[in-house]
Amino acid sequence: MGLHIYASASEKQTAMDGYQENVLFTHALLDGLNDNRGADLHGDGKVSIVGLGDYSKRKTTEISTRIGHGQTPLIINFGKDSVLYEIK
Repeated sequence: MGLHIYASASEKQTAMDGYQENVLFTHALLDGLNDNRGADLHGDGKVSIVGLGDYSKRKTTEISTRIGHGQTPLIINFGKDSVLYEIK
């Protein structure tokens, strides 16, 4: 199927812990998994592995920039994308 790598920060950054009771990147992933249209990359009512990675990277970067902690997740996708869930 494919290989999908999600890392919470680049090799020269630190991942922020303690953001709303989670690691910042975990917070963004959980938000994307919570029936979130923002994670629907193709606008087809489905959240895929690639879409979730894109959303969590954007969300983590946005929040970390706003609070003054530079953190940009590293998302690498090889191979086939798969649907994780359909939005209700």
